Amino acid sequence: MAAPRPCLTATGNDITLAAIGGAAAGVTGATSFTATTFGADTGSLTFTGTTYHANAQTYTAPDFSLTLWY
Repeated sequence: MAAPRPCLTATGNDITLAAIGGAAAGVTGATSFTATTFGADTGSLTFTGTTYHANAQTYTAPDFSLTLWY
């Protein structure tokens, strides 16, 4: 198991996240992902995993929707 990251920041047009952490936090500090529009391509965030275990988390996108599956 890899050691947790102290912080994690990413900005891009289309961002896909598979997971952050597991039983323990994968990021101990601030976590921030920002999707931005590039020309006619609206930025998007896609969550494909089941675990997003981090400390303070911020997710920003022009057209943001979140579906939670239990």
